Amino acid sequence: MLRLFKLCFVHVWSIFAYRPLPTGKLIVGYAPGCSEDGGSSNNVIKAVQDGVNVVIWSFIEFLNISNTPQISTGPNITCVKKVVNDLNSLGFNTSVHMISIGGWDSAHPSPIASGFEWFNVFKEWNQVYDGIDWDLEGNDNLTSPYNALTNRTLQIMNDFSIAAKNDGAIVSLVPPQSYLDTTESRYDTNLTHTYLDWHPDFHYRGRNAYAPLLFLNDSLYDFVSLQLYESWSRCAQAIEQLNESPVTYLIKLVRRLHAGWLIDYRGEFIRLSLNPAQKLVLGFSAGSADASIQKSIYISPSEVALAYNSLPYFLQFRGAMYWNVNLETCYLRNGSQVSCDFAAGFNSFLHVQLSTENDTS
Repeated sequence: MLRLFKLCFVHVWSIFAYRPLPTGKLIVGYAPGCSEDGGSSNNVIKAVQDGVNVVIWSFIEFLNISNTPQISTGPNITCVKKVVNDLNSLGFNTSVHMISIGGWDSAHPSPIASGFEWFNVFKEWNQVYDGIDWDLEGNDNLTSPYNALTNRTLQIMNDFSIAAKNDGAIVSLVPPQSYLDTTESRYDTNLTHTYLDWHPDFHYRGRNAYAPLLFLNDSLYDFVSLQLYESWSRCAQAIEQLNESPVTYLIKLVRRLHAGWLIDYRGEFIRLSLNPAQKLVLGFSAGSADASIQKSIYISPSEVALAYNSLPYFLQFRGAMYWNVNLETCYLRNGSQVSCDFAAGFNSFLHVQLSTENDTS
C-alpha cells in the first residue's frame, strides 16, 4: 500500500488575489527573468499577444539562510508587476502568471521547513504570482545531493501543493520526460541514470521520479507539462534514432499517457495515467544549435498541430508549452535556423487568443 505522504490541510489568510487558470486550452511560455530595459519584458507581452495565456517566470529556490527559511530573489519583481499591469491595460487580464521553483543546477527546497511552512513563507513573499510550477531537476555535479528527488523533498512538494491549492493558487508540474516515462516501469529517486540504448554517456536521467506526486493525489496539479526537450530524451530517440515522424510519435505518446503504464513502486505495481484533455501539456523548445550534437529536439508547431488534430476530441491534449519566450530562433533537426513562432503557431490550432484578447471582464 502506498504510504509516502500524510495529507492534511492548513488555512493561510489570503493577502493576494490569485487569478484562476483559464478554463480552456493552455499555451504556456517560460520567462527566464525580467529586464526593465524592455528586452525580455517586451518578449513576454508579445508572447501573450500571440497566444500565451500562462506565463511561468523562472526561477526561485527555497533556501536555508542562517537557519532561516528564505526564498531566493527570483525575477525582478518590479519588472514582473509592470508587465502584468501592461498586459491588463491591453486587455489580457485573464492571462495568469506563475513562478517556477527549481530549474537545472538549482537547490531543492531546504528541509529547514515543512511544505506547509514553506507555503507560509511563500505567501508572505508573493506579490504577483497566481501559482507555482514545480521544476525540481538534477545537477551537473554528479556528486550533488540534488541529483536525487528524495522522499523528504517529495513530501515538501506535496504538502506545499496542498496548502497552495487550499489557498486558491494554481499548481503545476514540469517533469523532464525521463522523470515521467511511459517506457519505464521502474521507479527510484536517483536522477543520474543512463539509457543503455541512447547516448549512454549522458548520466542525468530520472526514473519516474515525479510519479509518487501523482500516485497520491493528482488533483493537486492543474496541469502537467512534459519536457520532451530533455537532453537526448525518449522523444528525441524515437525521431532521431528510430526515424519515427514527430507527428506519429506525439500521437502514440498521448495515447500511452492516457492508457497508463504500470510502475513498480517499492514492490507494488501502480498504474499511472494522465487525462490528456484535462491535464496534459506537451513541452517543446528551440532545439540544439549544434547539429552534430542535437542534444535537445525541435518539433515545429505545425507538426504539433497535425498530431493534435489527428487525435479524437477526448485525447486532444490540454495545451502546449515552450522554453522560452526569449528564444526567437529555432534549430531544425538538420541544424538550419527557422523562426520559432511557438506562441502564434500553437495558437493557430489551440485558439487560445480568441478567449483572452480584449477580455476586460
